[in-house]
Amino acid sequence: MTEELTKLYKQNLTASDSSIKAYVGNIIKLAKDMGKPLTIETFENFEKVKQFIIDNNENLTTQKNKANSVNIYFKANKVDNKKYMEWMMKIGDDINDKQGANEKSPKEEENWLSLEQLETLRKKLFMELPEVNKEKPTYETLLKYQQYFMLCFHLAYPLRNDLATTRIGIEPFTKLTSNYIRVRPYLKEASMYLLEYKTASTYGKIQFAIDEPKAIQALLWYYDVLKKYTLLKGKQPLIINSEGQPITRNNYTKHFSAIFKSTGKNVSTTLIRKIVVSNVYDTKKIKELARIMAHSEEMALNVYAKDLD
Repeated sequence: MTEELTKLYKQNLTASDSSIKAYVGNIIKLAKDMGKPLTIETFENFEKVKQFIIDNNENLTTQKNKANSVNIYFKANKVDNKKYMEWMMKIGDDINDKQGANEKSPKEEENWLSLEQLETLRKKLFMELPEVNKEKPTYETLLKYQQYFMLCFHLAYPLRNDLATTRIGIEPFTKLTSNYIRVRPYLKEASMYLLEYKTASTYGKIQFAIDEPKAIQALLWYYDVLKKYTLLKGKQPLIINSEGQPITRNNYTKHFSAIFKSTGKNVSTTLIRKIVVSNVYDTKKIKELARIMAHSEEMALNVYAKDLD
């Protein structure tokens, strides 16, 4: 089913491979959650589907994503999707009304961490980093360095789940279609090249130096352990699972939230984006963060920045 649906989406939609993969996964999951077969008939009764989505998803953004999965499914099958489109627009307006007020939602308030708490967590992860010798490290060792790097990186460069589709290597950036980090260990330098991300059609390729001290150090340490673990040369996936395979964007969410298990909080990359932006007051830094986050300054301030009082 997945292969057939992916083929249909590619034929009838203009979207990146990663977006199509997400669309396919989301509509399959929605049908499964409803206990229904994946057919047009399952989603024809708009009011019933709408109520199911609302009853099972309190978060407005989640509701919008679910509605969009049906919208895209109808669009790929060339079926009228006006009702789902109108509902998505209304949810979007509701989200903007709440976000524009710069107030935390109840879920954000529940899971919010201050920069001081995040720094305490970073120090904890740092102290738990094991020594690495010349032998191949275990996955448990790799995971500790991986989590430490992910936390340091997202605090300095609050991206979405874009590290899931990122490769890393020492070779120059040439003819790549996915995200890439070029490292130069001997110079203790690295650069990020973003090509595959949510707003790529608007902002195009984004390049920036990874020069925040904790982030670059964590990256170099992790890259050294990663090479010893995979024994690969050249460009390779940046974030891998226990089987040595690159993780998906959806799995990255679980992978990332595991970092915060000791805090009892459910922290996503989106929440980290909001925490970081909410603590920035320097206008030059806001401009650079907005560029890296692939948003306008207005969006960064009005949507991601939250009142801390």
